[in-house]
Amino acid sequence: MMFSAQIFFVVSRSNSVLSYNRLGKDAVETDA
Repeated sequence: MMFSAQIFFVVSRSNSVLSYNRLGKDAVETDA
């Protein structure tokens, strides 16, 4: 179950990074 959760997290984070990239690096730094 943990493994599946990590996969989902990675996919979600990848999508989030793409969205943040449009806003600017500041958003990524804030998320990190």
